[in-house]
Amino acid sequence: MKNPPPDDAVPEGRRERKRRETRQRIVDAAMKLFLDRGYEATTMNDIADAADVSRRSLFDYFPTKEDVLFAGQDDFIPALVEEMRQRPKGEPWPVLVEHAMARAIEDAATPESFAIEALVQRTPSLQPRRQLKYMRLEQAIGEALAERGNSGEDRQRAALLAAVVVAGFRLAASAPGDARLSEGVHQSVSRDFRGFWQALRDFGEEGLAPRTPSPATLRRRDTPRKKGNP
Repeated sequence: MKNPPPDDAVPEGRRERKRRETRQRIVDAAMKLFLDRGYEATTMNDIADAADVSRRSLFDYFPTKEDVLFAGQDDFIPALVEEMRQRPKGEPWPVLVEHAMARAIEDAATPESFAIEALVQRTPSLQPRRQLKYMRLEQAIGEALAERGNSGEDRQRAALLAAVVVAGFRLAASAPGDARLSEGVHQSVSRDFRGFWQALRDFGEEGLAPRTPSPATLRRRDTPRKKGNP
């Protein structure tokens, strides 16, 4: 049984519901074509025909074919931000991001979504848009974390954590989706984060360890400078 909408929720009007349903029908039809034919071989006309909408209507919802392909991935960002905002106040930021990411990925994970991600990774023409997706994700995470801070230093820490988390997310996204589904998406994401935090701690300990000059540096220090050299 579905939970009733909150008291402050605005009821969805008929027009909004029809637009949402049409948009989803377009996305569903397009994803099937992309996976069956490949991205390059699928045209906007193919998508319009498969979704039973006019070409004009299709472009009203999605100006480009890339926009259709990345629709689900673009929807992931606001879903993640909402998960972050629902986390308890005062929760350590790494823990907050880990739990929110695991929940958002779990909600979005399907065999089709993993297949689409694999399609994007192996399609050269989609790499600029893929990079833009990660830039937007990093910005959204940083801004959501900064909302919990109250100083310029907090904003810097938020931006830094967002950058390293998205870097780890990009590496983890290359793992086969069927393995994640069989293990359990939430468990798989949590395991990835544990390894990620451990690696960052190891790097930090190495970076903060006492430094000894290299032999080349010592030789340069001991070599007398010739007159006229700076």
